[in-house]
Amino acid sequence: NPSLKPELKTETEFGVDLRLLDDRLALSVTSYQNQIDDMLINVSKSPSTGYDTQYMNAASMENNGLELDGSFLLMNQDDQSVTYFSIGLRTKIRLRI
Repeated sequence: NPSLKPELKTETEFGVDLRLLDDRLALSVTSYQNQIDDMLINVSKSPSTGYDTQYMNAASMENNGLELDGSFLLMNQDDQSVTYFSIGLRTKIRLRI
């Protein structure tokens, strides 16, 4: 297909990492957004064209979300330690064809 263009991806990410209480408490927050335009997808063609499918710039996709994670060091001795970890994620994906 001579009218094909390259896919264009734009990505933005912001984040914050915190370490408190002599590094016993760690918190991290990350927000992200990805946008892909002119996505290449395989499109079905009419059999009369002589082809079953053809690649076309026929879609776009947006993906955004928020990631949260944290940890807390509960116990730290010479030969052992106990740490509590927690992770959360929210993501949203939108595909337009």
